[in-house]
Amino acid sequence: MRVIRRGVNHQIGALQPNTMSEIHRSHHPEVKAHEFYDKGEAFKSASASLRLVSAVAVAAALCVWLAIPTVAHSRRKNLSDIPALPIAITSGADRNIKRWDAMGRLESTIGAHDDRVIALIRTDKTLISGSADGLIKTWDATSGKPGVSGKCNSEGAALTCIAASSDGSLIASGGSDGSIRLFDDRIRLVFEVKKAHGGAVHGLLLNSDASRLVSASGDQMIRTWQVKRAGARATGIEFRSNIAAHDQSVGMISLSSDDQTIASVSEDGSLKTWKLKDGGQILRVKLGGAGLCVAFSPDGKLLATGDKEGKIKLWNSESGASIPFAASHDQAVFCLAWSADGKTLLSGSEDKTLRYWEVSTGRERAKIAAHDGAVLALLAP
Repeated sequence: MRVIRRGVNHQIGALQPNTMSEIHRSHHPEVKAHEFYDKGEAFKSASASLRLVSAVAVAAALCVWLAIPTVAHSRRKNLSDIPALPIAITSGADRNIKRWDAMGRLESTIGAHDDRVIALIRTDKTLISGSADGLIKTWDATSGKPGVSGKCNSEGAALTCIAASSDGSLIASGGSDGSIRLFDDRIRLVFEVKKAHGGAVHGLLLNSDASRLVSASGDQMIRTWQVKRAGARATGIEFRSNIAAHDQSVGMISLSSDDQTIASVSEDGSLKTWKLKDGGQILRVKLGGAGLCVAFSPDGKLLATGDKEGKIKLWNSESGASIPFAASHDQAVFCLAWSADGKTLLSGSEDKTLRYWEVSTGRERAKIAAHDGAVLALLAP
């Protein structure tokens, strides 16, 4: 794993001989070589000491460099003084799923799919991944042990997004052909709407009790669906409402934690929010760039957006006012996630990096070279 840090300048290498000599003399000011050795032996002894101290200095510098791989303010001497980063799970165009620990170090890697992994969802006990290889797979959320898998895309269409209930008993997938499919926890097909949209389905989400499904599409529409059930088992979805949301393709959508508000971004350069209950528009904000992703903060008071130019912005979710926050990637931002306490925002990008941002200041806490390709999905469980 290659880790990139800001604000740290570890110079690894032997110190200059003059400097080392000064250090050696300062530790032993009363000792003179001629008191014990002749000149030749003194020279040999001094040279050996120089090599030894230089080696120790290099080893110490390496230890410091390896011990704190990602934290931007790693000049602190005491490792316990450094605030922990949120645990993160990422997936990318390199087909892998990776888990990162509280120091930003790679904890585990799953060679998950045969094509790019475009979506990740964490349920109570399970991690669910969706890939351009057409498969949905489940994994034990703790051990990473594989569970079940199943083909979920329609013939000739690509999988574009997934959603799941909090207990993992219901999984929904969207396709490039505009279809929406429902599956049970064994990835067995339950129901299908073949022409749910007139374009590719770019976003799906389920509310907290999995009674309502929301979809967003390249056809510029957001649609809501009622989940039909026979007892506790989902049996299908029924169309509820249509929202003419944007002037261009709708990208990602997000749902507030109280299940009341949908947020959407679009290539038309706007952020909008809507009432889940009736589809009424609440606010509209100009992003200044083509919007690709959006995420509500845990308390629902803020919205984070990422755009095609790599910019990340924060907004007041009620007023639409811009929050001072200067954060960006070198290329398009594809995914965003908030820490549980709302103090850190995580972002994944086409530039292959995972970054951690301090929400109160906009300061970059850490930057990780996460994948051998774009970072396409991100969780902060």
